[in-house]
Amino acid sequence: MKNTIITGILIMLVLAAHVSAAEVVIKIDDMSVEQGSKSMIPVSVASASKLGAADIKLEYDSSVLKFIDAELGEISTNGIIESNEVSPGMVLLSFADTKGISGDGVLIELNFEVIGAAGSSTKIELEGRAYGIDLKDISVETNGGTITVSEKTPENMCQMLPESIRPMIPEFICQYLLYIIIAVFVLIILLLVKIIRRKK
Repeated sequence: MKNTIITGILIMLVLAAHVSAAEVVIKIDDMSVEQGSKSMIPVSVASASKLGAADIKLEYDSSVLKFIDAELGEISTNGIIESNEVSPGMVLLSFADTKGISGDGVLIELNFEVIGAAGSSTKIELEGRAYGIDLKDISVETNGGTITVSEKTPENMCQMLPESIRPMIPEFICQYLLYIIIAVFVLIILLLVKIIRRKK
């Protein structure tokens, strides 16, 4: 009977320790990026409690995204980060903050050049380990996100015209083409109003 009670207490202690063990979530949310742009993709952390360090591996389609560099996110006030592009489509990140991080926020800002065609996409897969400020392992859940490439926003009205016509239009006209079209439209309206009044 005594052994049964002791065994029961031990089981309860183990379960309690498991329930109370901190688990941090490191994730990338689904988002769209513009074709041909340089875009920042945030790596967020949730439910952090004295997170002192993390090692993260990223994998993605290198025909869609080209890695530039990584910077510290807003949640870290005393951290450092190192990034290493092992090969196209694979990046290793090492993060540390001596004061520890608690709460939710952007942990790392990933800077990419978007080289994929409009409509293409890639999932950034995450794997990682996390450590407390005492360097003990923290249970971590990683969630990757899907990055979709959207069409490039035209810089001016001329980019909406057929490619065969664009070289024929001077650049300064392209910059003000919308205003020119509006002005011409207003003039046409005024002329029509004049003609209608004369007929009356």
